[in-house]
This record gives sequence, C-alpha cells and structure tokens, in this order.
Amino acid sequence: MASLNCFVLPLLAALLLAADAVVIDLNDDNFDQFVNGDKHAFVEFFAPWCGHCKRLAPAYEEVGKAYDNSADVLVAKVDCDAHKSVAQRFGVTGYPTLKFFPKGSTEPEAYNGGRSADDIINFINDKSGSRGRMKKATSFVVDLNRENFDTVVKDPAKNVLVEFYAPWCGHCKALTPTYDEVAATFKNDENCVVAKLDADGFRDVAEGYDITGFPTIKYFPADNKDGEDVGCHVLTLYSYLLTLFANTPKHFSTEKTKCVG
Repeated sequence: MASLNCFVLPLLAALLLAADAVVIDLNDDNFDQFVNGDKHAFVEFFAPWCGHCKRLAPAYEEVGKAYDNSADVLVAKVDCDAHKSVAQRFGVTGYPTLKFFPKGSTEPEAYNGGRSADDIINFINDKSGSRGRMKKATSFVVDLNRENFDTVVKDPAKNVLVEFYAPWCGHCKALTPTYDEVAATFKNDENCVVAKLDADGFRDVAEGYDITGFPTIKYFPADNKDGEDVGCHVLTLYSYLLTLFANTPKHFSTEKTKCVG
C-alpha cells in the first residue's frame, strides 16, 4: 500500500516556507530595535489561543507580503501571552489589537478598520504614502466538484490529497496559504495531486467520506481509494506531519498512517 510518504518531505518544506518571515515576530527584547521610528510599522498584538487572531492570520500574511522588502514599511506581530510587558506598555486589553506607528514616531495610532488584507493595505498606503498591494499568487490546488471528483481522486495512477472544506469555515481559511504552498510544491510531480472540495456545496459528493468537521483532509494513494484520514484541525495537521517526518526513517515505512490527537 502506498503511504503518505510521497507528500511528507516536500510538505514539511512547504510548511516551513509558509511560515517564513514576511511578518516580523517581535518580543520584549527586539521591539524597540524594529519599531524605532526609522520606518512606518504596522503591528498586530495577538494571543495564540484567540479565534479572531487565527481568522485574521491569512489576511495578515498577505499584508506582510505586500510590504516584503519595503524600505519604508514593516509589518510585525507580538505574541502577548509570551511577551506581556510589551502588551502592557501599549495598553493592549483585547485581541487582536492593531496599531500603526508612523515613521519618525514611537507613539502608535489605533487601527479600527476592516480586517481584510485590502482594508489594512489601503490604510497603510494612505498613512505612509507607500504603494503596497496584494500579491496575487496562482493556486495549483485542483478544485473538485461532482463532475470531476471521481476522475481526479480515483485515478489509479495518482496519489491525491484532498481537503474537504466549507467556504464559511475559519480554520479552512487559515489553512489556505499553507495548502496553496503544498500544491505549489507538487505542481510538477505527475504522480501527486493536491485538491480540495467544497463539501458544503457538494454534500452529495462528500457524504460518502465521513466528513464530520472542517477542514477534513484525506489521502487517496494510488492503490487505495477509500481515503485515509490524516487530519481535521489545521494545527493538528501541522503537528502530525512534523512528528511523522521527524520519526520516519530514510527508507519510509509503507504502513498506513493516521492522525493522532
């Protein structure tokens, strides 16, 4: 039986790539080094457990990309659970709190606008005179529907990873940037396909796969089209795959793997 292993190493690289620092991580020690008036700074004060922060994360990553390598604007974030003194210093009492620090000043202005990437980018551009804009990336994730599901997923020559998602699901939205990176990693691999199905819109297709929550991610190796459950919550998936890779020998096991946790 084929296993998840054809996905694990490139997927690990994709996870790390998706977490690369277009948004600067600030802490008690480096905050003043970065937010010192040399540049305009837009800072998110967040907590890891905060649902609103998790929902903001994909959009905030896009904001970071819009100003990647900018000479005038930096986009950053502070984990206020780990760095409470910074949060106290700026009067942060709820999450996420967004503040803009103008160039030449270390006194922030509260941001109370919309939470989309475009809303935040437009605000920063207006305040800074910069021309940051969203970078529209091509997605290599195959969109499944009732017409093409069996053709793509049940192809006996393909190993297929499928995300069953719902458009309104916050966890699904949080997964999107990383899932896109995974698809980009495999775009030239003729044996592997990364795909997704709107399981809310195509319930008749999804109903045979025991979808009880979103996102549900299943692996359909070339020699077993029943579907192996490899994760449900985005953070569980990250942890599971990292653990799987760390504990997998060079000659990968062909035993069926499953998510724990």
